[in-house]
Amino acid sequence: MYDRILVLPVHGRRAESAVDYAFEIATDHDASVFFPERIATGDYRLRRANPERIPLLTNDYATRGSKFGQGPIHQSIAADCADSSNVDLAVLGIRRRWLLREYVIKGSVGRILASATAPTLTVQSDIDVSEAYPYDSILVLLNGDDDVTTRIERGAEIAIRHDAELHLLSVVNRGVLGASAWSNEIVGRLEADARESADEAAKVAAAAGATGIVTAVGRGAITAQIQSYSSAENIDLVVIGTSSLDRHTTRIVRSAPTPVLNVTSE
Repeated sequence: MYDRILVLPVHGRRAESAVDYAFEIATDHDASVFFPERIATGDYRLRRANPERIPLLTNDYATRGSKFGQGPIHQSIAADCADSSNVDLAVLGIRRRWLLREYVIKGSVGRILASATAPTLTVQSDIDVSEAYPYDSILVLLNGDDDVTTRIERGAEIAIRHDAELHLLSVVNRGVLGASAWSNEIVGRLEADARESADEAAKVAAAAGATGIVTAVGRGAITAQIQSYSSAENIDLVVIGTSSLDRHTTRIVRSAPTPVLNVTSE
């Protein structure tokens, strides 16, 4: 599934989880891990990493951000690296809380995720890598206007590889309606649509070869539903469609109790 994995430049404790997680996946897939490195011309190149140098690489990212510096230039290069057909997966370490400078930089995490064409895995700084990988349960969020089939098939592919349960969640989001419009009739209609969406998704996943498929419908804010469902069902990985969730994306990846795989439509 993965041959070339890219770790994006991050700092502090975020680097430790991102680097460790990337090498866990690389070992499982017999893949190569790359880091972006600035060169004399001011451009960058991808440098292949040796697993034996994990402690040194982690320290390098934690203290210097792999020589990238700070601010918009740093974020632009990270986004360019993630927007690459030469990598199969990008791994990005994140904080659960925003810093003021991240507001000023116009949501650096959201910008990187929106720019990436390769699937991008966000790993929170407090994740215990030894418990987070390999996967036993995977959750695919069905909400969004983009091609949900891509997400379902990616989730199914991962579930098959890990012999994991595949959970398909469709959320009835109250935020799309005003309070006065939120009647029992409308709720019932939306929940019926969500159930139908989940059932159709299960057919797609089964056709892809997945077993142990679980469908669910949640009611409320998408972020809260992912949090509660993931905790209740011991989910190890959440799969979402970045381009379709817009303002929800950054909240989801920061608040989810697990790493989040952001998949864009092909």
